[in-house]
Amino acid sequence: MNATYFPIRELGKGAFGTVFDAKSSASGTHFAVKVARGKHNRDVLSKEAQIHSRMIHPNILQFVTSFESENCSQREGIVPLPHGSKGNCSVMVIELCTGNTLSARLQKGLPSLDQINLWGYEIASGLLYLKEQGVIHRDIKPENILFCNNTAKISDFGLADYYEDLLTTAGTVGGNFGTPYFMSLEAFGNIFDYSTDIFAFGVVLYLMYANRYPYPGKNLDQLRESLRKQTPHFQNIKREEKDRNLDLETLILRMINRDSTKRPQINEVLSHPFFQQKELDATVIMEEGDSFDDDEDDMPMSLDDFKKHRMEFGNGTREQFYMYLANLHPFMTPMSMQIFTRMWAKAV
Repeated sequence: MNATYFPIRELGKGAFGTVFDAKSSASGTHFAVKVARGKHNRDVLSKEAQIHSRMIHPNILQFVTSFESENCSQREGIVPLPHGSKGNCSVMVIELCTGNTLSARLQKGLPSLDQINLWGYEIASGLLYLKEQGVIHRDIKPENILFCNNTAKISDFGLADYYEDLLTTAGTVGGNFGTPYFMSLEAFGNIFDYSTDIFAFGVVLYLMYANRYPYPGKNLDQLRESLRKQTPHFQNIKREEKDRNLDLETLILRMINRDSTKRPQINEVLSHPFFQQKELDATVIMEEGDSFDDDEDDMPMSLDDFKKHRMEFGNGTREQFYMYLANLHPFMTPMSMQIFTRMWAKAV
């Protein structure tokens, strides 16, 4: 039986929909539920769900399911219609993260180099996975980096698209580009490739390190002019471990180069000396309220049971199997992606 989702509180409202903290009637688990009304917004959410549903990685926010509903009332609950039916609103159910956004964490103060190392590596790992899937996110920014059990995860695929599809629209006028301070010069011209996400990620790292944007501007015209003429620098930045600073500064300046051909590939970012430091002590970088859920003792099921579920599932992809567990075995949905990925590997 399909679960009914009861919205508890509004988490945010964007251009294409509203996101609620909602409780599942089947498992009692809380999820983030995104609701869209109107044909255009529903089409956008449908495209987002189509892309997001294929992503499964420890540093990508977990997709759970999507469906049509006749009533998306916060009071009465959201009831899924049978597959293939059309309602008056479209719904996407995703993992609910309680560790806040990177933007909120930056408002508390500059992160340490160890925190930048860990969070930056996790974001880069998610971006590498997206590239392997042929997807460009197009809106990497602190507000779209969420923390689940102290793990950084990329969220909001509302502007994401496949690289091959974007080739056909390159340079056309109109469309949704992204968030101005994180947009490269070519993105302002509606030209996107994987280096576009590298640029935005570089701006995120710059902001984490220097507490300011590399290319200043109060409006779009000033931002474009800044991108064309200004050269970012790190003057008057006081940080510990100067040699390590130089590693990070050098990497960031390459990532935010106005010339997209001079930016590093995402695998080069991951193998850069800054991210090849000694293994970090996780207790140093945890925030209040964070916890880890990938210890063997905390497994929600045994490996044998996991294998049995795989046998009853039959042939299919890893993404499809996760959806199978989420929909038919709702008690499984709290399983972290670290655990799911590890158990999948062991059960093959």
